[in-house]
Amino acid sequence: MSPPAWSGTCCSTRIARGGRNTLLYRVDGEPDAFAGMLEAAPGVREWEFTSTADGTFYAFVEEETPDGDEEILDALSRTGIMTVPPIEFAADRTATFTLIGTSGAIRPALEELPDEMGMDVIRVGEYDRRRELFDSGLTGRQREAVAAAVDAGYYDSPRRGSIDDVARTLDVAASTAAEHLRKAESRVMATVLDIDD
Repeated sequence: MSPPAWSGTCCSTRIARGGRNTLLYRVDGEPDAFAGMLEAAPGVREWEFTSTADGTFYAFVEEETPDGDEEILDALSRTGIMTVPPIEFAADRTATFTLIGTSGAIRPALEELPDEMGMDVIRVGEYDRRRELFDSGLTGRQREAVAAAVDAGYYDSPRRGSIDDVARTLDVAASTAAEHLRKAESRVMATVLDIDD
């Protein structure tokens, strides 16, 4: 039986070289599962949870920098780059975050990360904080479908474009274009409702 899942977003950090780091997480999942992860994590010394009305909770955590993390901190603390919160964590020990800076500083920083730390670059481009404030979670293909629909006038009122127009732009069947749009719309609407809560 697998352990209960959780996902967390590190909302704020204070890294203290040679001292205790202080972190604030917003966690969706079972508090006991997250506490179990904290108990097993090297360096974690104290934590407190605060529940919220929507079933999530905040975790205020104090930790000493774990062995091996110094190498990561050194790579990501160089001049010319910065990590922009939030940092999203999952129970499978993956983290997703935004790193901004000059290409001349980012490339060497990524090359200095420990070999055992796997890394995938999800998106490269100019930084726009508005995108971070509303991350729709759309896949690249869903984003292309939405862009094609907007360009075709599919979302205009009154509607000027059709699913067939979107399908032609994407060079796919109409049913495939419709599926991409349905999934994109579902994801965006769920995100909007989550923000409003």
